[in-house]
Formats: sequence, structure tokens, C-alpha cells
Amino acid sequence: PRLKLIVAGDRDAFCPLADLQALFRELKPPMAIRVVAGADHFYLGKEPELYRIIQEQAFFPEEG
Repeated sequence: PRLKLIVAGDRDAFCPLADLQALFRELKPPMAIRVVAGADHFYLGKEPELYRIIQEQAFFPEEG
């Protein structure tokens, strides 16, 4: 299986968003990157939004 979704927090100290976006440009489509505003590496306090994103991807994946 191919990686199709990356979820990242914009306050992630372990994987800065700029580094992730640079890597993202090198990956083959179809790929999606979803950014959770205010989330750190562990999504503390942002779990509902993370869950919603994963649920959307699992039940309504983009074609490709």
C-alpha cells in the first residue's frame, strides 16, 4: 500500500511543518497533507480534529 495521507500539527517540534512540506513535494501523487492548527507532535488537545481527519480519509478516500 502507498502512503496517501499525512496529518501534521503546525507546532510539531519533532517534525517541523516546513520539513514535512519539503518531503511532501518529493512524494508521488495522489497524496494529501492535512495540517491541524495549534497541534504539537502528539496532537494534545486536538484529538477530535485528528480523529475527524482520519475518519474522513477512511470512509471517503480520494480516488487514485
